[in-house]
Formats: sequence, structure tokens, C-alpha cells
Amino acid sequence: MSTDEDSISVSDDKLTITTSVIVDSGPEFIWDIWTKPELISQWWVPKGFTNTIDEMDVYPGGVWRLVIHGPDGVDYPNYAKYEEVYKPRRLVFSHQNTNESDLKTWHTIVTLVEESDGMTKVTLINRFDSEEEKSKHISEFRAIEGARQTFTRMVEFINDKE
Repeated sequence: MSTDEDSISVSDDKLTITTSVIVDSGPEFIWDIWTKPELISQWWVPKGFTNTIDEMDVYPGGVWRLVIHGPDGVDYPNYAKYEEVYKPRRLVFSHQNTNESDLKTWHTIVTLVEESDGMTKVTLINRFDSEEEKSKHISEFRAIEGARQTFTRMVEFINDKE
């Protein structure tokens, strides 16, 4: 599959940012790259960023603690708590930037839908509590461009591993 960013759909409405792409891999492998720290750490950030996974316990009530390292040397601690885990189809977690006391939690929904010919549609929905919070993530954190870049890195990772 091409890593052409045009194949990645990013849209937003009142409270959500939705990112999706169809990849040339089955849902079991895609599940693994979303739930195994040694795999997600290789692609889960926009271009120029890296991350360190401190903890990742993928079960309802489990937590995911990571630090995103910016190209400018700034570290961005993140915290997520898993709410739903339905292997290999759906993950739901609450997420927050722990270094920003004024940022509220948002919810992330990841779905994996098996398509024909071994393809999987991967969709990530970030749902915010208010338009203000969503706008803040778009303007301050470039959330839409970051989503597109992160999904591009995911597709490249899948292509390298398959």
C-alpha cells in the first residue's frame, strides 16, 4: 500500500476528529501494533517526534503512560486509561496531556474493520467534551496534521513489517 497521505482521511465535526485509512494487513496484526508497546512505540507520533512508553496495560481499567519527545527537545507526558478492549476490533480509552492542567480528557475510539482481500479499515475517533477543547487541540497541537502524519507512519510501519 502506498503511504501517500491522500489515502488517509482526516475529518472533523463539532466535537470529533476522525482519521481513517485502509491498510493491506489483517486486523490481528493491526491490533498488535496498537496494543504492544514495542510496536506502537515505533510509529505512534507525528514526523520528527519520538516516544517512550512507560506503561501499557491493555485491558479495561488499564493505563497507558507515555512521553512524546518533540523535535524541539520538549517532552509531553501523556496518560490514557482503557475503557473498552474488544480484541481485535475496538479500543476505547480516555486520554489527556498530563503536563497541561487546563486540558480536559478526551475519548479515543479505535476500530478495525476487516475488508475484502485481507485489508483492514483503521479508524481513530478523538471525541472532545467541548468545541473549545477540540479547537485548542487543532490550533495549539496541530491535531489534524498530527493525525495525518501519525497514520502515515503507521502505514509505513505496516508496509515494512508485512
